[in-house]
Amino acid sequence: MGVPASPLIGCAVPPLIGTKSARAAYVACGTSSTALLRNDQSHSDLVEALANVALMMDPAHPPRAIIAISPQWQTEQVMVASAEQPGFQYSYPELDTEYGGLQCPAGAPDVAARVLQLLADGGVKCKADCEARLADDVVGATSLIFPTVAVPVVSMSILASMSAADHVRIGSLLQPLSEEGVFFLGIGFSSNSFSLMQVAGDPLVVGEAKLFQEHLDRVVTGQNCVKSIEGLVKWESLPAAQFNHQTAEHLTPLMVVAAAAGNTRANKVDASFLGVPLSNYVFG
Repeated sequence: MGVPASPLIGCAVPPLIGTKSARAAYVACGTSSTALLRNDQSHSDLVEALANVALMMDPAHPPRAIIAISPQWQTEQVMVASAEQPGFQYSYPELDTEYGGLQCPAGAPDVAARVLQLLADGGVKCKADCEARLADDVVGATSLIFPTVAVPVVSMSILASMSAADHVRIGSLLQPLSEEGVFFLGIGFSSNSFSLMQVAGDPLVVGEAKLFQEHLDRVVTGQNCVKSIEGLVKWESLPAAQFNHQTAEHLTPLMVVAAAAGNTRANKVDASFLGVPLSNYVFG
């Protein structure tokens, strides 16, 4: 039997396998869904890595909903997309293919309400947003990890303060949802040093990214959940941390999903973009 073709990508992707689905993931995803979903050469390694993340899902038991946390959406208090049909932030007419146009995932107002309840009960300021649309990186990541299953998506903002401790607290408050069939998807580059590159594969940038990556991998995958989260809160003390992250928005979603995943261990899935090594993490 051949490998099934994704109706969204239009190319062969590995079949989803596994006996137990992951609870959460932190994935590298470019901000151009068009490039991702057309498997543009510069994004091909990101596409392959997301397909490998998909292998860790159980196709027989897809999640009830996805809670997506993207660095593109930053607010003063936590905002939760609550519409039944959130719609795309951008239109994707260029993705009309022989397979049809890109279908926007539905929302999950009941899950959004549960998120707001858990956060409010924990003393976190939060608010429903019925106008929020799906950001570009959310569209790309969810489409590639769940290419053949329609799973509702609820977007949640990160705080503009980008406090690591606050986002760990947010994830911890939402941890009951991981027991209720909800999948947490954090999006961000584990090294966000691209603005410092002179050329693709710049050896200085790649070297500093590898150094940071080695230590971040040890923090996230090498210890139990509690110790990992303690290490993540102190990420700025890791070697080459400031070189790789002048600001913390790309690591902040990792704080949320690691805490939300509960008492699980993370597995690493390698990726790269423009020659820079990146890490995806799958929890559970």
